[in-house]
Amino acid sequence: MSPHQTHQHGTHVDIRPLRKDDKNLPVTISDPNYSRDLTKLLVQSLLSHRNVKSILFNDTAISGVKSYAGHDNHLHVSMHE
Repeated sequence: MSPHQTHQHGTHVDIRPLRKDDKNLPVTISDPNYSRDLTKLLVQSLLSHRNVKSILFNDTAISGVKSYAGHDNHLHVSMHE
């Protein structure tokens, strides 16, 4: 799973941000098809689960995420072990 050292034990997962056009394609936070509103709902749903510890994602306009280099195109969800 290189270079994802944190993905070795089943407590970390990467999720694509959501798009405005409902296409199943990659998207970044600077892409006009990126949906902050839908991604915000996803983040809120994830954070409401007691097993979710943190989410790394570079759209800091979304409450509850932490900015981290390389996370413009995916949410890195960390769960309690």
